[in-house]
Amino acid sequence: MKLSRYIVASSPIFSDEYRLIYSTRTGSQTYIKECDYNAINCNDFTSIPDSLKAELLTKGIIVSQSLDEIELVYDNIEQGYNNDNDLLYFVIHPTSSCQLDCSYCGQKHLSSKIQENEFLLILKRIEYKLQNGNFSKLRIAWFGGEPLLALNVIEKLTPQLKDLAFRYNCDYSSQMTTNGYCLNTKVLEKCVSLNISSFEITLDGPQKIHDNKRYTKSGEGSFDRIMENLDSIFSSQYYEMNQKKIKITIRVNVDRENSHSIMELADLLIEKNYLSKLGTFYLAPVFSFGNDAHLGGVEENEFGKIQMEFYLKLIQNKFPVRIIPKPNYSGFCVAQSKNSEVIDANGDLSICTEVSYVPKYDRNESPFFLGDIHRKNSEFKERSSNYWISELRKNEECNSCLFLPLCVGGCLKRRGEKVEKCPPYKYNFNERLLLSAFLHKQTLDKQKMTACAEF
Repeated sequence: MKLSRYIVASSPIFSDEYRLIYSTRTGSQTYIKECDYNAINCNDFTSIPDSLKAELLTKGIIVSQSLDEIELVYDNIEQGYNNDNDLLYFVIHPTSSCQLDCSYCGQKHLSSKIQENEFLLILKRIEYKLQNGNFSKLRIAWFGGEPLLALNVIEKLTPQLKDLAFRYNCDYSSQMTTNGYCLNTKVLEKCVSLNISSFEITLDGPQKIHDNKRYTKSGEGSFDRIMENLDSIFSSQYYEMNQKKIKITIRVNVDRENSHSIMELADLLIEKNYLSKLGTFYLAPVFSFGNDAHLGGVEENEFGKIQMEFYLKLIQNKFPVRIIPKPNYSGFCVAQSKNSEVIDANGDLSICTEVSYVPKYDRNESPFFLGDIHRKNSEFKERSSNYWISELRKNEECNSCLFLPLCVGGCLKRRGEKVEKCPPYKYNFNERLLLSAFLHKQTLDKQKMTACAEF
C-alpha cells in the first residue's frame, strides 16, 4: 500500500489532534488522528487500526502499491468525455449584438441575428445529435452578445425546440446569460413562459467600480439600470409566487481594478436582502477573451484570499456555499463534452463559448470551430478528445499536480494560448478544509445541544 498522490491534508485541527484528509481523485474525505496521519505519510501502515486502513482504502486515500493513479485519472477523463450521458446541451446565440462595451470583453458586436430561415438548420443539427445519442434531456443555454436583444428569436424558436425534445422523449429546459440591462419583471415573466428558469447576471462591484468596467456603447454606466431591474423583480408578486422555479445568479469578474470592492458589493446586496432571493453568488477571475484582459488580473494566491473572505461573508449571512470542489471528469465546459455544442448568430458551429465574434479566432483556422449550420452534417469537422487529452498529457505541471482530477487541465483554449491560470482552490484549499471542518463541528455541537435540551 501507499499514500495516494491525490491527497490534500488540512493543517492540524481540534486541539492539533486531527487532520481532515481529502482525496481529489475520489472526492472522499475523512478525519484522521495526527499520529495516524504521520504514520501513513511515512508509508507505515503497520501501526494504524485495520478498520481505519479499510476506510482509507475505500476512500482512495491509500491505494495499492501497483496502482498507476495518473493513468487511472486519464482513463476517467477519457471516459468522462466519451460517456453517453443523458444530457444534450446546446448554447445558442440569438444575436451577436450587445448594448454594453465591457472593458475586458474581446467580442466585436455586430447586428447579426439568427434569421427565421435558419431555424430549420439549427433544429436539424440538434436533431442529428438526438438521433445519434441516447438522451433524456435537452438543455438550451441562450448566450451572446446579449440574448435579450433578440427575444423575438427566442420566442419563435423555443416552441420548435420543445417540440423536438418531445418527439425524442426528452425533458426540455433552458437558461440564459444576460447583462441584465433589459431584464425587467415583464421580460422575466416572458422568459419564464419560454421555459427559461435560470439567469446569470454580472455585477462587477458597487456602482462606480461596475460602471468603469461595464458601460454602454455610448459610455453610460449600466449599474443603476441593472439594480432597478433586480429591485423590481425581487419585490414583485410574480417573483414571490415563482421563486422556487427561478434561479438568478450574480457573477463578479475580478481583476486588480475591482478586487478591493468585492466586500462592498456583497454588503450592498446583503443590505438589500438579495441573498435570500439569489440562487448563486460567485467570483470569477478576469481571463483572456482573445485579448490581454488577463494582464490586469490579480495573482492567483491573492484571488484565493479574496475568495475565502467572500465565502466567510456569505456563510455568516446564511448563504449556501460549496466549499470543497468535487472531481469532474466529465469536464466543466462545452469543449470537454462531446454532447455539447455552440451555434452563434452567424451560423457558426463551435465547441467553445469564447470564440464567436472574437477577431483573434478565424473560423477556418481555429480548432474550436466545426463549420457552420449551412453545411451538411457530414461536412462538419470531427471533434475528438484525443487532441486535448494528448496535449494535457504533455503538460508536466498538470501531470504532477494533485488537483488534476478537479480541474482536468482547465480551459483548453487558454491553456493552448499559455494564458491559463490554475484554479483558485489550488491556493486556498487548506483554508477550505479548515472552514469545512469548523462548520461540521459547529453543526455537531448544535445537534448535541438540541439533544441535551430535548432530554
